[in-house]
Order: sequence, then structure tokens, then C-alpha cells
Amino acid sequence: MKKLNTVASLFATAALAASASGAFAQTVDNWVNSTGIVWKNGTNELCWRDANWTPATAKEECDGAPKKAPPAPAPAPAPAPEPEKQDPCCVAGLPTDFTKVIAKNSGKALNVQGASKNSGANIIQYGPTTGAENELFKFEPLECGFYRIGVKVSGKVLEVKADGDNFKDGKEVIQNDWQNTDNQKFRIEPLGDGYYRIISKHTYKVLTVRGATGTDSTLIEQWHWVNQDNQKWKIEGANPNAVVGPLKADTCRDSSIPTDFTKVIAKHSGKALNLKGGGKDNGADFIQYGPTTGAENELFKFEYVGCGFYKIIAKHSGKALDITAGGDTFKNGTQARQWDFVNADNQLFRVESLGGGSFRILSKHSGKALTVRSVAKDDGAIVEQWEWVDADNQKWKLG
Repeated sequence: MKKLNTVASLFATAALAASASGAFAQTVDNWVNSTGIVWKNGTNELCWRDANWTPATAKEECDGAPKKAPPAPAPAPAPAPEPEKQDPCCVAGLPTDFTKVIAKNSGKALNVQGASKNSGANIIQYGPTTGAENELFKFEPLECGFYRIGVKVSGKVLEVKADGDNFKDGKEVIQNDWQNTDNQKFRIEPLGDGYYRIISKHTYKVLTVRGATGTDSTLIEQWHWVNQDNQKWKIEGANPNAVVGPLKADTCRDSSIPTDFTKVIAKHSGKALNLKGGGKDNGADFIQYGPTTGAENELFKFEYVGCGFYKIIAKHSGKALDITAGGDTFKNGTQARQWDFVNADNQLFRVESLGGGSFRILSKHSGKALTVRSVAKDDGAIVEQWEWVDADNQKWKLG
């Protein structure tokens, strides 16, 4: 026992000497040697302590020292933002900034005449293109596949001139302040060869270089679609092969259009759209006939296919309303018939409310309206396509 006390006394003397001399760097109440190693018992399990030792002054790795809480896990990385959803009816790959618009027939650029900033200034073609502000235009998406076309030089928009008979072929295209009217809204439709047609909402006629000339300062006008190069436009920077991201819901279906089979009544005559003789074969003609009886050959279903377009299916045959293909299928007077549905543009129609319960039915491929020929009121009058002139033989009631 005396020997143990002597050893302890020696340890204590050594500790005091270390404290006095600074040879030991003890900062806590466990004893450490000059290299900072803690003195432990013979089994290396317990650390030597001085009289002032408390858990709070223990060396971290020693017995009795409070255990450190494990480090908090690193915060989870923030989720990547979801890509912005796109309007399913907008044209993929159109540039979002101002760009040049080039006529296929001439290679000249759409241009505001004289770089005017005034409302009413004519839109012309001019070339070679220089990238001046009066030949830069911006395609700004609106609703259901329509765009307004902004003009950089003036801050105005393109418009089909709205005076007199603004439905007729040859009506000039001008710039004007934005008024949110249909003659300032345009559909942009890819043609599959890097070119587009630009279609006015109010008439469904297309932007056209007057006279198909290559002359500078030729006016731009609206004209019914005839599939000519002076109606086709290259939009610089457009990428027809752009990958389409996630899409918003399609909200363009008109809830006032019946979802079940319904009668379709010509406004001017009160007679019903009808398949002649109840024919069930491809090629049977559409006529008007009345009074309506509700027979199956005068009942039709408007099946929504997206972006404001419908296929129109006859109940008695299951076939689709179709504008006769072959020849000049874009011309006025081309007849409506029935045919097996093959999802062609001459079988798809925009059905647009005109107010008062009336609708116009517009062919996707030509932009022309379903019309009773010659404003006839007789049974058996042929139904055809004709450019929209806002006449009652082009207006239909559903139901």
C-alpha cells in the first residue's frame, strides 16, 4: 500500500511539473503526456483523472465523457424544378423571340412598309433581308393554337384590315394596336417541308404575297388557301423537329357542342343535314332535307380530337363527314360526302360558336365553311365547302 501511494505521489508530482513547465498540453482534467496521448490504466480502458475531473472536462475519447451527437445528415438536394408544361395546341419549335419570316416564292422577308410605326401601315415583302426591326416579328401564343404576331419596330401586331367586306380575298394585311379581335389572331400550321401557312382566325384565309410576284414592296393580303408557294412562309429559327415537353390539359373543347348524336340544322332553311337516301357507302352525298324526322341518316356525333377540331360521324353508317379529295380539293364548291375515317385533314373540322346557338363548321385542310349550295332552301340541296362570307347558309344549329 505504501508503494502504491509512492507511485501516485510520483504521478501527481509529474503532473504538477507538467502544469508548471508547460511540457504537457493538458486542457482538460484527464492526464495526457507531452504528445497529447491520454494516460490510461493497464488494460487501456480507463483514463487517469485529476481531482477536478467532471464529465464536462473529460477528454473526448475517455470513459465518462459525454458522447457527441452524430452529425446531422446532409440536407436532401432540392428537387429539380419541373419543366414548364406546354400548350398542346401550340406549334412545337417556334422561336420565342423576334425573327424573320420569309416568303417561299420570292425569298423576300415580311416587312412593315417604310419602317412605319403608325397603325394602318401596310405589310409587304422586301429583300434581301437585313434583319432590320421592321422585318422582325414575334409569335406570341394565345389560346387553342392561335397566335398574335408582334411587330418589333412599332410594338403593334399584324391584322387583316377590318373595313368593308373583311372576309373577301385580297384584303390587305396591316399593323395595328392590339385589340384582341379575331382578325388579329392567326393559326400557324407546319406544312412538313420547313414552311408554314399563317391562317387568319376570323376568315381562315392565309397570308399571301399578292400576285405571287417576286417584286419588292408587293402587298401581303389574305387569300383562300390554294397550296401555292406565295402562301408558304419560312420562320427563321423554327425547329419542326423540336422535342415536345410535358403538356398542359387541352381546354379547347366547346362544352356547348353536344357529345351524343344530334341533328344539324341549316339556319337559312331550317332543314337538316342529311345523307342522301340514307346511303351507307363511301361517297354518299350530304344534302339538306326537311322537315327533320330524327332518322339515323340525319343524326351526327361531334367527336373531339383535340385543339378545337372534331370528326363528325353519321349514326346510320359510322362514316365521317369528308370534303371530297382529288383534283383541287381546296376550291369553293367541293362537295361534302361521307367516307371511312382515316384522320385526314379533310375529315377534321373546327366547330366555332357564333352566338345565338349558331355555329360555323370549318374544314381543317382548306379553312372553308360547310355551306348549303346557292343558299337553296329546297330538299336535296347539295352541301359543299365555301369560303366564309358570314351568310346564313353557312350557319348551323346543333340539336
